[in-house]
Amino acid sequence: MRALITGGGGQLASDLQDLLGDEAVSRTHAELDITDPAQVDRAFDEVKPDVVFNCAAFHNVDQCEREPDPAWATNVRAVRDLAKRDAKLVHLSTNYVFDGRRDEPYDEDDLQRMLGRARDGAQLKMVSDQRLQPTFTYDLARALADAVSAGQSGLLHLTNSGACSWLEFTEAILENAGIEVPIEAVETTIGPGGVDRPLNGVLATGRATDQRPWREALDDYMARAAL
Repeated sequence: MRALITGGGGQLASDLQDLLGDEAVSRTHAELDITDPAQVDRAFDEVKPDVVFNCAAFHNVDQCEREPDPAWATNVRAVRDLAKRDAKLVHLSTNYVFDGRRDEPYDEDDLQRMLGRARDGAQLKMVSDQRLQPTFTYDLARALADAVSAGQSGLLHLTNSGACSWLEFTEAILENAGIEVPIEAVETTIGPGGVDRPLNGVLATGRATDQRPWREALDDYMARAAL
């Protein structure tokens, strides 16, 4: 399976590159802007991929609201054009496509910034009413590769199992790091001009093979990163 990975240099793209090895070619944004058809043509001519893992995205939610045109160019038009090419496309989406207002799970990054703030003695506040499924990119990379090898298609939710609030996630991070600082639990508030966040970002993963619990994955990630 010859693979092209867009958005190279990011955590997921790096894990995919490590997992797939010589069978994959990763391109950073500087090397491949997926909104430029000529650059995409060259990448396809050079790599001749059987599958494209599209890890490129315009993902700053607030910036997407302020700058809809470049967000649309990257997240919609470029993805549509990749899907038309002669290679299987694996596109990464987000639980933010849902409004998060219902109680049940929805059917089908970077280093932990709180550690730095806690060590600097900053007062920590974290929302307790937003629920999510923290997912280690190493696990996601393996699940993506397995799904492609198994011939999966269509929409597929891939996350580590279990769910927690942002508050619980932060508490687990600090516990693992051996840092004891108080965290003030707060509710989600949207300021003027801000972007609404879904309170329930939990996804049902009925089509996918169960992944290990998020807490186990967090332990693994922090140990690997020496955090």
